[in-house]
Amino acid sequence: MINRNTFSKPLLGATIGLVFLSFFPLVSLAGIYVPPIPAPPQLPTVPNPTLPNLPSVPTTTVPALPPLSPVVPTLPTTTLPTPPNLPEVPTLPTPPTLPTPPPVPNIPTLPPLPNPPTLPTPPTNPAPPPLPPAVPIPVPTNPPAKAFLSIWTDGYATPITSGSRSIGSSDNITRLSWSSAHATACEGNGFSTNGHDSGNLYNGDASLAIDPGDTNTYGVRCKNSVNVWSDWTTISIAKDNLPVTPTNSAPTAPVIKGADMSTAAPVGTVINEVTYFTVKATDPDSDDIAYLVDWDLDNNVDERLPNANYVSEGTPQNTTYTWATLGSKSFQVQAVDDKGNKSAWTTHTLVVSDVTVTPPAPPQVSLSVDKSLIRSGDRTKVRAKIKAGYVLDCKLAGVAGGVENFIHPGGASEVTYPYDTEYLSAAQTVQLECTPNVTGVTLQSEIRSARVNVIPGVQEV
Repeated sequence: MINRNTFSKPLLGATIGLVFLSFFPLVSLAGIYVPPIPAPPQLPTVPNPTLPNLPSVPTTTVPALPPLSPVVPTLPTTTLPTPPNLPEVPTLPTPPTLPTPPPVPNIPTLPPLPNPPTLPTPPTNPAPPPLPPAVPIPVPTNPPAKAFLSIWTDGYATPITSGSRSIGSSDNITRLSWSSAHATACEGNGFSTNGHDSGNLYNGDASLAIDPGDTNTYGVRCKNSVNVWSDWTTISIAKDNLPVTPTNSAPTAPVIKGADMSTAAPVGTVINEVTYFTVKATDPDSDDIAYLVDWDLDNNVDERLPNANYVSEGTPQNTTYTWATLGSKSFQVQAVDDKGNKSAWTTHTLVVSDVTVTPPAPPQVSLSVDKSLIRSGDRTKVRAKIKAGYVLDCKLAGVAGGVENFIHPGGASEVTYPYDTEYLSAAQTVQLECTPNVTGVTLQSEIRSARVNVIPGVQEV
């Protein structure tokens, strides 16, 4: 019996060799060095064991099979087409002969390593010496000193012990107290401790006095038994300023009239006859006022109106006087409010004779504006109306150009004098003053005023 291994193994090795030989040129052409393939090793010869003789197979008679029915038909003969010729496989070129590699140099034999020296046996470590006994840490016998400060004031229920405090203009420092710890003496800043390590100062001590608007700073420090000082403990007390007293204005200078406010003050009188006068003043703060009269211009008050107390501002007061000598006489009147503020003096002069002189009626003067409220950038018309039988010298302030001076010639009819204001951006007060010009008679000037209010413009943002 033939053993298949005898032929299959040599054939497999030959096939592998052909495949490598066929592939070798392609690898060489790619520039890669491929060492020569060594010849495969000789395979050992496989022994051909002798098989044992098999026992004889007994002869068995196979019974004849019955004929198959039905008869299988004969299949038609089919002629297969001739397959196309396969292309011839090109013959691969013979690979070039590779150069013989240089022989590998012999590696020199290294000398044997010497045996390591024998290390000496390390000495045995001696036992460490015993530690000295622990030394106790001494407790300081002179601890640092500490200083404490407390200040009591009006307006607070508790004292302040550090920092600052504000008190009212009428409040005061009521008490200062200092103390210490581990101290033999203390010293103060802003007050004296007299070397004591504790103590108190109370309201009335000069050190605690503080004026409105001032700030007092107090401090204390203490030292221990080895004269080491502590830090300063400080407190500041600030006293508010006194409230600002609102400014109070004096009354206006009084106006002097005749027997009542509708009658002009007399410019002449008869000797030894009673002459009647009326005085009136106003106060910008609406304070109550009184009038002081100096009948002989010696700057001494001869009469007070009313005799006691005050009257409401703008309330007229009447008085009389009799001159016993002929000639020109003058007197002056001053208004004083209940706050003690006094106005300027108003002086009036008249002639005392033995013939009665009747003064002319006072002029009728008025001042008005067409519009008392205008827009910013607008202007309005001012109208002065005068009626008098004599000449008046007039001055109108607050109109275009500043001041307009004009003369009223006098007459029986009322005359209107129109003027324009400036183009206004704020409120404007217009004032008219007309002084009578009568020969031989002195009449008081007539003063009127009017106000123009302005609606401010809106500025776009």
